[in-house]
Amino acid sequence: MEYVNESTILKELRESVSKENKEENNPAQEQFVRMLIKISGGKKCLVVGKQTGYSVLSAAQSLPEGGQVFGVDFHQEYVDEAYKEFFEKSKVQDKIKTIIGNHLDVMDELTRDHHDETFDVIYLVNGDVLQCANYVERAYVLSKFNGVVVIGKNMTGDKAVLDKLHKQLKGDSRFDMSVLESGSLTVLRKVSPQ
Repeated sequence: MEYVNESTILKELRESVSKENKEENNPAQEQFVRMLIKISGGKKCLVVGKQTGYSVLSAAQSLPEGGQVFGVDFHQEYVDEAYKEFFEKSKVQDKIKTIIGNHLDVMDELTRDHHDETFDVIYLVNGDVLQCANYVERAYVLSKFNGVVVIGKNMTGDKAVLDKLHKQLKGDSRFDMSVLESGSLTVLRKVSPQ
């Protein structure tokens, strides 16, 4: 993946995950999400189903000063591993808030705590495949107008689930939708000289 810009700490985390035979993130997909965060100018992100912490750490590195990413996961052990070994080394730990619990319940709780319509980017990484449409409904409530919701391939499970979701979303006037095929789109962001 020579064309992927990945920080040293993200690369270390990904390689550690690979050694432990855990499901690893796609660095190119994560780079695309980082670019969306930067293009949006967002300061507040929600990452659901963060697993090893790669997506949360990646989002935190993309946020400006004062930005915050909420990372939601079922499993305390994933959080402990990522937090102890990599979040502390990242220099963006202060941007990360970790929440453990059932994804949909946590999303409902965020709405009750007045986080509705406050998230610039919501990244649905992993979760209950059969509940994918319910994740999208909650993401709609939590995202700002013009906010971005990214649905990762692990969220939808298999092609049949993905096709069903796309058919539902295609007819949903609340969203503009674009489906990206792996490797078929290149997006550039012009950055200022340093």
